[in-house]
Amino acid sequence: MFRMFTRPPQPPQPSDAATPTPMQIDGGEGHDRQITGEEASEEQGYGEKGKEEKEKKKKKELGESNLDGLCCSICMEPWASHGDHQASCLPCGHVYGMSCIIKWIQQCHGYPAKCPQCNAKCISKDVRKLFASPVVVHDEGLQKKIESLQTEIRSLKNERAGLLDVQDKLLDVQDNLLNELHQVKKKQADLENATLGGMGSKPLGFFSSKESWGENNRHHIDSNISKQEILPCSFVLQQELAVEGATLFDMDASYQILILARRISGMGGTHMLNKINLICPHENEDIQLPKRIRAIKDLRVSPCGRLTLLASLGKKLSILSHGSNELVINYDLPDPAWSCSWDSNNPSYIYAGLQNGMLLTFDMRRTRNPLQCMV
Repeated sequence: MFRMFTRPPQPPQPSDAATPTPMQIDGGEGHDRQITGEEASEEQGYGEKGKEEKEKKKKKELGESNLDGLCCSICMEPWASHGDHQASCLPCGHVYGMSCIIKWIQQCHGYPAKCPQCNAKCISKDVRKLFASPVVVHDEGLQKKIESLQTEIRSLKNERAGLLDVQDKLLDVQDNLLNELHQVKKKQADLENATLGGMGSKPLGFFSSKESWGENNRHHIDSNISKQEILPCSFVLQQELAVEGATLFDMDASYQILILARRISGMGGTHMLNKINLICPHENEDIQLPKRIRAIKDLRVSPCGRLTLLASLGKKLSILSHGSNELVINYDLPDPAWSCSWDSNNPSYIYAGLQNGMLLTFDMRRTRNPLQCMV
């Protein structure tokens, strides 16, 4: 606290104009000093720059005082509510840890010691323990910041919940579209079968034994097939592709892409994939596979295209994206995979057949563990 003393008003004199009137400031401990009129104007905060500097200095002093109020000024450690470092004070009112102030006084070897902050004389008997509950200061700025962050968190949670609802709706729309597509394909197949039946022929595999052989020879299915009732068909070679080491393949009919599994013997038996564009066959890409995949035993292109399912001896069931040529999903299997397949009704469901005779069902949307295991 500063006390300012001024002289009583006097009549103006010529000498007063040249010499500014000094003012006395009490420092709080018997130390007085004089300041000039310029210093007084700076203390009063004339000018915008002076006001800003004064505010910054005030905030800094306030922060330091708050820090000092939490810790012992000798060891800079927080006070304790009990024990050797319990909060204790001297007659002058300054607070220290009990062990710190006792050591400070004992260093004087029997002579009166001085307070580390105000130099007031003290001895060990003057030290008094303080018993007080913790004091919590309410910081309005910090409280407002916490409330703002909590509001933002609630908003993000609501946004996330809304996005999850939209995702579920889109998945339902996808399932409905796939069901409609399946129904359209089924109707198209039925229409083709009906057309072939109207031409006087039936598709292969739909003949009864009675229609094919007659009543007397229906038990002899290995010979005497009726050539007149077989649908005539012919195949024409349109294109030939030379691929080294190809073992398996499947075609993405929607995008006219051929996916092949290869084993390159000249590279230490490396297993890889080859993607060929059937429209422009010279545009083909080699897709390197991780060593842990090992040999590919089966591959299937998704009914929707753009994805290929891989079953490998490396105990992996993997999904390859045609867009990035990267494995986007890997499932760990308990045994080497022998075959794989997509669900024709729901492309999110995939199956893996293992060497030990197990069949695993996975849902690529919601889990990384099999939904069902069958032997």
